[in-house]
Amino acid sequence: MDMEPEEGFYGLCSPLPDTPNKSPKPKKLCANKDEKDTVSNSDILQAICELKQSFSVFEQQLNQNTAEIKQVKEVMKGLEFQTKETEDKVKTLDKRMEDLKEKNEDGERYSRRSTSQKKKMKM
Repeated sequence: MDMEPEEGFYGLCSPLPDTPNKSPKPKKLCANKDEKDTVSNSDILQAICELKQSFSVFEQQLNQNTAEIKQVKEVMKGLEFQTKETEDKVKTLDKRMEDLKEKNEDGERYSRRSTSQKKKMKM
């Protein structure tokens, strides 16, 4: 192990291959690209008209959906009012039913008392 550090390092690794001197090939430019990118004014005008027509249809659908949403909103307000009204009626009826149950229980207690008192009197 009397090796010098440099000899040991170079002895363990193989040398890297030489890099080529040539630069990579340049990209090919398409000469026909300029010809393909040329668009006539009539083509642009036609595309604009088609877009305008598409937007017109979209606007009509949007207006129709907005009107339908407004109708649904009005129906929901009506249903909300009816629900609130029904809840109030149910609360009133529940209270009335509790009152009637109490009266019925009082009546039954009274009838039992009066019946038992009459039996006692007969004896």
